[in-house]
Amino acid sequence: MTSKEKMLFDAENCNRKPITAGELYENPDLQGYMYSQLNAEAGLDPWTVITGMDRLIRSGLLILEYGQRSDKTVSADYIVFIKK
Repeated sequence: MTSKEKMLFDAENCNRKPITAGELYENPDLQGYMYSQLNAEAGLDPWTVITGMDRLIRSGLLILEYGQRSDKTVSADYIVFIKK
């Protein structure tokens, strides 16, 4: 099973579906989740709640905020998950 197949399999088992970060940004009422392959491989919870988002005006990149002070800059087509 590839890492992408594993991610989608885990999402299906948790009743989550993939969408792009851009779609999540346009729908701020949705709760988003990031998937961590490293956590999944270590037997830890692979899901991280996205607590906020921001858009960088010039580049169009999105900042996914999670945890107390962590963030990740991604393109609008980066895959995140929402509950079905």
